Amino acid sequence: MERTAGSSAASERLRRRSNAPRASADGLFSASSMAAFLCLTASLILLPLVLPALPPPPLPLLLVPVGIIAVLLLLALMPSDVHDVAACL
Repeated sequence: MERTAGSSAASERLRRRSNAPRASADGLFSASSMAAFLCLTASLILLPLVLPALPPPPLPLLLVPVGIIAVLLLLALMPSDVHDVAACL
């Protein structure tokens, strides 16, 4: 007798879940956020066509990301139980 009551309760829960309101595409973004996304998209498409090309950055500035990656790699591969960091380098 308990099995039928349990199974009917489970089927009732499944029925409630299937009838639950789903998030539609209309409710995800407000009108103002959609307008902001459209303006951002238009500026990303149109501004490179209008603005002049920039000169390349100097070489030392291009090496900054490489230095950051090298430091992060060094920190990632360093043992975590080191008491004296200077002795490890």
